[in-house]
Amino acid sequence: MPAALRGFGPLGLAAILAILAGNLFFPPLSALLVLVWAYASETPWHELGFVRPRSWTRSIAIGVGFGAANKLILKAIVMPLLGAPQVNARYHFVTGNAAVLPGLIATMIIVAGFGEETLYRGYMFERLGKLLGQSPSRQDRHRAHHDGAIRRGALPGSGNPRSRASRVHGARVRRDLCCDRRAVHADGRARHVSTWWRSR
Repeated sequence: MPAALRGFGPLGLAAILAILAGNLFFPPLSALLVLVWAYASETPWHELGFVRPRSWTRSIAIGVGFGAANKLILKAIVMPLLGAPQVNARYHFVTGNAAVLPGLIATMIIVAGFGEETLYRGYMFERLGKLLGQSPSRQDRHRAHHDGAIRRGALPGSGNPRSRASRVHGARVRRDLCCDRRAVHADGRARHVSTWWRSR
């Protein structure tokens, strides 16, 4: 059952259609269905983007900074160039109407902050990643590079020594593999420390 929900067979496609149709009834029903799907399919939460930021302060500062810059650029440069009206008629009722702000802010947090992010940047990105396949990691690319170098005789011990250019190429591959090993070991130590810290 979990594997069928994560796949793209009849059950998996039915789950996708049901989740996408959720917001037709009321938002953020689609996001709530995503959480139900994640639980039923045993999908790790981090694959949907639910991870704790390394620094709340840094994340909030970056988000507020980029949001303010984006709004300023759109209002001052992009929209005037496109001939868009200066006033958004759809939300003009908010002007001078402070009574609607609490409900409007709650709607933005629940529908946009939770609903849209969970559905599009969480669920849909996860589904597209599974459907289209993940891009090969740096270690995988270097491993393939290393195997090709051995087949071409560019590395010592391959039984087929080549020219000076091949030896230089082999030295570069060995250097990259050594850097990758150190990176993998460092990542493993960081994961170990993170697991120990969360278990305290």
